[in-house]
Amino acid sequence: MKKKEVDNKDSLLISIIVPVYNSELYVEKCIRSILQQTYKAIEVIIVDDGSSDDSYNICKRLASNDKRIRIYKQNKQGNTAARKKGLQVSKGKYVGFVDSDDYIMSDMFECLLKLIINSQVDIVCSAMITEGGTGKIQNTNALPEGKYLKDKLIKIIYPQMLLTERESEFGVLPNLWNKLFKREIIYQTLMDLDDDIIYGEDAACVYKCLLNANSILLTDKAWYVYQIRENSICTSVDYRRWNNIPYLYNYFQKTFGHLRYSQILMNQLNRFVVKMTIRELKNSFQIMFSAFYQFPFELINKEDKIVIFGAGSVGRSYIKQLELCQYNVVLWVDNKNGEVNGIRVGKPAEVKTASFDWILIAIANEKYVDDIKCQLSVYGIEEKKILWSEPKWIETTYWLQ
Repeated sequence: MKKKEVDNKDSLLISIIVPVYNSELYVEKCIRSILQQTYKAIEVIIVDDGSSDDSYNICKRLASNDKRIRIYKQNKQGNTAARKKGLQVSKGKYVGFVDSDDYIMSDMFECLLKLIINSQVDIVCSAMITEGGTGKIQNTNALPEGKYLKDKLIKIIYPQMLLTERESEFGVLPNLWNKLFKREIIYQTLMDLDDDIIYGEDAACVYKCLLNANSILLTDKAWYVYQIRENSICTSVDYRRWNNIPYLYNYFQKTFGHLRYSQILMNQLNRFVVKMTIRELKNSFQIMFSAFYQFPFELINKEDKIVIFGAGSVGRSYIKQLELCQYNVVLWVDNKNGEVNGIRVGKPAEVKTASFDWILIAIANEKYVDDIKCQLSVYGIEEKKILWSEPKWIETTYWLQ
């Protein structure tokens, strides 16, 4: 951050809003990770939503040693109401959110502020790290990182904002807390959000903000650590969420209805609601929906050395099947490299030095195949060694034992 930017604290104040409810085991780590930010011009607004444990007292103790913290209380009005309260009393030009059972890297808000200022955008949308029983996994926006002005938002982002055509992944991650907003973009959208939306409230707010924005920046870098716990709202049973799904659908329908590109948004919304319903079948009734792309075993011999190109839902399905059947996968690559379920995903350029018989393109939509073939040709790969067939979608349901 340039020195003149840091010194201008009044105009560059970041408000970090933390709703708190019964998170005594996690809230101190959360708040300390915020106070340890390398960017110091922050205010930390904690809104306790009627905690019955020691959360409030922990926050008070931390506030006594740091004047940047302000604490407010409300009586079990819900997460959205707590965020609204925090936003109403906040003063920052920029606004971020952190949940009380998560934590953030020490340079998160310095990096996000640099990006939002240098790129001159309304919102920066970053990746996130999911931490749970299987370790840490980085989740990125499915759409390519970069700056998008309104024309590109309309052409590229909005058609795949909720769910992408290719892999049914979130085009832009729906969470509030891995983003930094200009105040004027988030304020009215959050204030208009119905407090009764208890499931999908982040998505309802985020996607409306994206529709109202004139520019955004997507980055694959991650500073936010989302912790999955056994008793978290995502894994616990709450039958109110069944009533919430049609309520959320109606909210989105009203949001999208007046837009000239409403149909492409509604198509995504329908699939989005199906995805939510499948999750609730698992959480509420222990019914598991198993859907996967069947590997085209007829194309490849078991002794062949295989490279899989693609780490989306098709690629992940293929890798699992090949592992179970003990096929010889020498390399797994994707343009978004990293790690998936503990398995390394390399950069596409690594195929130049790999020894293989076939490269199998693991994507669902044929219109992207030629682009990947062109990319591989740059690395000197002959087209006759590249395979693709339209993946077969297999669906089953079963009771969890």
